Amino acid sequence: MADGGRFAVYFAPEADHALHPFGSRWVGRDALTDTRLEQPLIPGLAPDRFAEITKSARQYGFHATLKAPFVAADGIGETGIVDAVTAFANERSPFSAPMRLKPLGGFLALGLAASSLDMQALAEGCVTDLAVLHAPLSEADIARRRKSGLTDHQDALMLKWGYPYVLDEFRFHMTLSGRLPEGPERQAVLAALEPLAADATAEPIPVNGVCVFHQPDRSAPFRLLARCPFRAV
Repeated sequence: MADGGRFAVYFAPEADHALHPFGSRWVGRDALTDTRLEQPLIPGLAPDRFAEITKSARQYGFHATLKAPFVAADGIGETGIVDAVTAFANERSPFSAPMRLKPLGGFLALGLAASSLDMQALAEGCVTDLAVLHAPLSEADIARRRKSGLTDHQDALMLKWGYPYVLDEFRFHMTLSGRLPEGPERQAVLAALEPLAADATAEPIPVNGVCVFHQPDRSAPFRLLARCPFRAV
């Protein structure tokens, strides 16, 4: 059996890239070190309210999902997961991707500034090549996902791959907030976020590897377990 909890395969910027301190400070936690960070002050918004807005993003850590959180399959432990993702990464080549602030369905997030076949292929590979790592979804997880109003196609993807937003439904994003309806609060957050995001994404972002994250139990935050560099030329 696995060591417990859930695992995920994410893109997370390296610690020495400007994107990492920007995203980590914004959500209020460095997921690489599991350290709580002081968040920026947002004019017109109480710090407690900003912490609430970023609670979910803080729990998951600043990242983009490539293989959504999963329970490991029987017989596969932490070492087996890291070894499998490392072998997968060894066959991949580094690339770069331009990113920008790109609100997504009411959430604030960084997205791709232009379509990227490299990113699409990476995400698809994480889903299909690493499918053996995850256990089937529980009935509770299936029911929880269906509450979000999945299409028939998304439902079929969820049942086959463990997550509804994969393959042709994949949209690269790095979440920066919970859902924010149109109004003064959203505008205040955007006004503070836009210049910070622009600075952090002024140049295309290097994608040099993938990361295995681990969540010991569902009340705990995700944190970096292993970084797996791309090694192909």
